[in-house]
Amino acid sequence: MKTRTRIKWLSAAVLLLVVAAVLNFTIPAVSKLTPAISTPLIVFPKAPAELTAAAGINLAMNWQVKLDWKDNSGNETSFKIYRMTSGASLKIYTAIGTVAANTTTYTDLDVDLGKTYFYYVASANSAGESKSEVISSAVTDSAPKPPTDLTAAKDSETEPTKVTITWNDKSDNENGFKIYRRDSAGSTSFKLIKTLNANSETFADSEISPDLEGRYYIYRLFAFNDIDETTSVTGEYPVPFRLKAPTGLNTAITSTTADLTWKDNSAKESYYAVYRCTDGVNYQLIAGTGHEVSYHDANLMPNTLYYYAVVAVFEADSNLGSQKVFVTAKTALASSSPVSSGSGSSLSGSSGAASSKAPSSAASTASAASATKSAVSSKAKSSEQTVSAVSENPGEPVDAITSDSVTSGVLSQEERSVTATIAETVRQNALLIIGAAVIILLVVVIILLSIKRRQK
Repeated sequence: MKTRTRIKWLSAAVLLLVVAAVLNFTIPAVSKLTPAISTPLIVFPKAPAELTAAAGINLAMNWQVKLDWKDNSGNETSFKIYRMTSGASLKIYTAIGTVAANTTTYTDLDVDLGKTYFYYVASANSAGESKSEVISSAVTDSAPKPPTDLTAAKDSETEPTKVTITWNDKSDNENGFKIYRRDSAGSTSFKLIKTLNANSETFADSEISPDLEGRYYIYRLFAFNDIDETTSVTGEYPVPFRLKAPTGLNTAITSTTADLTWKDNSAKESYYAVYRCTDGVNYQLIAGTGHEVSYHDANLMPNTLYYYAVVAVFEADSNLGSQKVFVTAKTALASSSPVSSGSGSSLSGSSGAASSKAPSSAASTASAASATKSAVSSKAKSSEQTVSAVSENPGEPVDAITSDSVTSGVLSQEERSVTATIAETVRQNALLIIGAAVIILLVVVIILLSIKRRQK
């Protein structure tokens, strides 16, 4: 009996092993033959567009903001509405509602009077969200506070490409800002050039005309909401575009004259004005040249530093004249006077030998003086040179003179050599004259002694 039972249990175990083996081989084979069931790829929905927000009072006499948008997606499962309140301590957007797919409107009833709300709408599905542009709406019954501290500045005085406008936003209920501009040379009415979002405080106007010299761009700024718009406290802000300044100012200078030249860059100057001073500070008007681009200044003092300034003048509006350009130049030394020689004095009753030496000495001295005059004159001529330098700071002289005799006033080695020759010649002539005088004196003494002896 026991043996039969054991046989049954052993047969069952063998059967189970056979079944397990069959399953182990058949299941993988079947799975390979069965095609895999793939999960479809879900893509992000397209963002909604053309979002608008309008504040108003509903039938219950409560404020509300109604949002509308365009549904651009065909695979969204819902739309989520996000909002941020102006003046909130945390500048973050919070989800305030969800609507079903294909919905294109939502009404926000949880709004307060005097607040500005910022919204965006996002289409959503299991892949994620795609949000619209941000739009604002003010819930208020009063105009926004006007912006303050309006300023406008060019990016360059000579070649402007844009004007940057800045201000301070003093309101928390504006829908945005509007910037108007007019050209002083054109219409007297302002043209709207840009509408900005709320909380903006700067704008770069890059639509600048290439030829603006002699004109103003005048700007006005408004904060606006659904009730009204208010202009900035500053009012209108003019930006001047001055005449183009001359360039390449140079001067050719001698000991008493200066010839100024420059390049005309303006097409609207009334004339060019030339100023001059000797201290770099107190410039005085000395001439108007019309449309000429040169000026001759005469009767200058030798060896003197002169400061010049040239400006393009616009008679229609003196504030639109060009910036001044400056040049500094030093006149040359005056030509040296001939060197005077100390020619020996003739003594009456001198001997023939003495009298013959004196003229020879005088001739030698005159010859040396003539050589000195020629050398100094040549040096003076070489010092008459062109001095040209432009300085943005008229108070700083420009060191552009290269002649040693002009810059330092010290004699050259050639001049010192000539001077030494003259001194030696004069010394030798003086010794000859003294010797001749001594001989004549001895002769006179001998004659007097002879006469005295005869008288005795």
